[in-house]
Amino acid sequence: MVLLAAAAACVRAVHIALMAWVVLVPWVGSCDAALLHALMMPFLFLHWALNDDACCLTWLECTLRGVPVSSSFVHSLVSPVYKFPSEHAASSAVWAAAVGLWLVGLYRLTTVHAATLRQLASHLLRAWRQAMAPPRPHGIGDDDPA
Repeated sequence: MVLLAAAAACVRAVHIALMAWVVLVPWVGSCDAALLHALMMPFLFLHWALNDDACCLTWLECTLRGVPVSSSFVHSLVSPVYKFPSEHAASSAVWAAAVGLWLVGLYRLTTVHAATLRQLASHLLRAWRQAMAPPRPHGIGDDDPA
């Protein structure tokens, strides 16, 4: 029982960290974090869409603690702040907030971090061209005369 409680606490900590990251990165993140955020959020949306808006971390926490979803960490965090008339309204609000945060992150990525992004794209393109270039025959263009 203690092990299950410890595992549930770990899941809760991961959930808190992930939620904080999703909320904060669009506003204060570095270029790398903003790029990761921009790429990760569509996969989060896909996960929610395919799982009927169920979060695997919420499900895992509730399973480990043996409680219904209405007693989960996220529910206890969101429900006192926002009094939604239904679960559908709550789900729609979470979707809207997440999409809004993603759009803010994309905007900042293409404006604030634009120069860094161009440098990264240039570096990746150069590396890709070098990797895809056919090998040169030995001896042609070598600087070493030996």
